[in-house]
Order: sequence, then C-alpha cells, then structure tokens
Amino acid sequence: MKLNSQLNGYFENYVKDKKHANHVMNLSLELFDKINNIINLFDEEDRELLQCGALLHDIGYSFADKSHNKAGRDFILNNNIIDFSLSQNIIIANIIRYHRGKLPKSTHSLFINLDEGCQRKTAILSGICRLADGLDSNHLGVVEHLDFFDNDDIFFLKIYSKNPNAKKIINTKGKKDLLELYLGKKIKILCSC
Repeated sequence: MKLNSQLNGYFENYVKDKKHANHVMNLSLELFDKINNIINLFDEEDRELLQCGALLHDIGYSFADKSHNKAGRDFILNNNIIDFSLSQNIIIANIIRYHRGKLPKSTHSLFINLDEGCQRKTAILSGICRLADGLDSNHLGVVEHLDFFDNDDIFFLKIYSKNPNAKKIINTKGKKDLLELYLGKKIKILCSC
C-alpha cells in the first residue's frame, strides 16, 4: 500500500517512535498473511486497514501517555483518513484502540455497532496488531520474522531472532488474549534464537 499524503503526514507529525511503528506494521502484516493462509477470512482491503492501524497504533502518544490507545482512536475518528470510507476509518480506529488495554465489551459502542462479521474481522486485525506490538514491546526489533501454524487444538507462533534472549525480552503477556478469543484457540510462543 502506498501511503497517501494525509496518512504519511499523520505518521511523520504524530508517531514518535517511527522505527517501532514500522516494525510492528511489518510483523503485523507477516502475521496477517500466515493467519489468513489458515483461516482464509480476509482480503487485500483488510490487509490495508491493518497496515494503517499498525503503522499508527501509537499515534495517541502525541496526545496522551496513559491511555494513548484511546487518544489514537479518537484522533482517527475526528480526522478521518482520506481514501478510506467512514466504516474503514472506524475499523482502523478500533485497531488502534485495541492494540493494548481492555478487550472489546458490550459498552464499547464503536465496536458493538459493527455487524457480527465485521466485529470478528476487526477483533482479529486488532489482535494481530496487539500481538505484534508485544513482540516489539522493548522497541529493539529483536524479532526478525515469524511463523504461525495450526496443530488442531492450539496455534503455534514461532519467532526467529539472532538475540539468544529474545523470548525473555518480548512481552506477549496480555497480548495474545484478543487473538486467542476470536480465533478460538490458545497460542503458544516458540523461539528459534
């Protein structure tokens, strides 16, 4: 996807750690491709929405520290990204909102007002970004690439890193939950370090 000038402006002006944002975006897209090969739920448009949401996932740090995910959501809702419809902007805002913090619940109208199929897609896209953010929680880029595979009752996420301490450095605690909930299986992290 080519960044339009407005999206590029948001990234340049409001995303503080650009290296981390790009790394999370790349991990998100790699994870998206691996998961979609298994569940075959998404199309290219969904991939673009994830790309935007992952790239801007920390945009809210320009407006708030503690609840930067909500501030980022609100920024997108108040400054829709051109070339995307209102419903697509809402999905991007949800990806940003749920990349950290609480999971969607019945009082979250922005999520609940989506139809059931769109809720599932949005939750999985958000869960992918959430997990990718956990894989770069230290902002050091230790995870170089990953693999994701299904073993009937569990999913395995294998991370590849040259850093022998990668599994200790990354933080996936509280970052797999949304994806596990909407994929319906636990995810076990393996490391090839």
